[in-house]
Amino acid sequence: MNKREFIKHSLIGAGSLFLGLPAVKALNKLSINPIEMKNGFKRMEARYVIETPKGLRCLICPNECTLAEGELSECKNRKVIDGKLYTLGYANPCAIHADPVEKKPFMHYYPGMQTLSFGTAGCTFNCLNCQNWEISQASPEDIKNIDADPESIVATAKRQGYPSIAYTYTEPISFFEFMYDTAVLARNAGIRNLMISNGYINPKPLKDLTPYLDAANIDLKVFDDETYQQLTG
Repeated sequence: MNKREFIKHSLIGAGSLFLGLPAVKALNKLSINPIEMKNGFKRMEARYVIETPKGLRCLICPNECTLAEGELSECKNRKVIDGKLYTLGYANPCAIHADPVEKKPFMHYYPGMQTLSFGTAGCTFNCLNCQNWEISQASPEDIKNIDADPESIVATAKRQGYPSIAYTYTEPISFFEFMYDTAVLARNAGIRNLMISNGYINPKPLKDLTPYLDAANIDLKVFDDETYQQLTG
């Protein structure tokens, strides 16, 4: 039994990680409903894309997936549809919660603060020991999502008094456009932005994003390069 199978069989009712009392409370405040992904789901044209003879190449992260029509990226969040590259997670979060900032974990950044947290399906890594693998290793096309765009998330944080928004649960770099647009609106509204990430991002999108970040937690998976590659894929 590998680590992922162990986690699956050990965490009975693992769905409560995303649908427990804090999650239900946050969903009620947002006044939004879970929706099942259909053919007409929302999507946004991806940024940081170049055209190559072999297809469209995504330049968000060092995977730099080159995709032909209908192909899905390594992070499972980007797809070529009708000759254009789209991000499938935009405004389609699979989890939204109000969490203590220590859960991110930030131990010395506004201790005791609640942060409105969200993430979409997909990840740039494929870690064998991922506790959130049911969403990190899925595409937004394959799971139930929540109808919430950047405007509604920022408005909820403002209305409910959350001083920050955290981009978390899966890998926010995989839903970069959703994170970026939310972060810009949040900054203009006086709300702080927190990114919880594996740090696997190319220089240009990172440079564009950092002016809007107030804190970031970059998760190192292991300290040996060979094991790192084996673990994360």
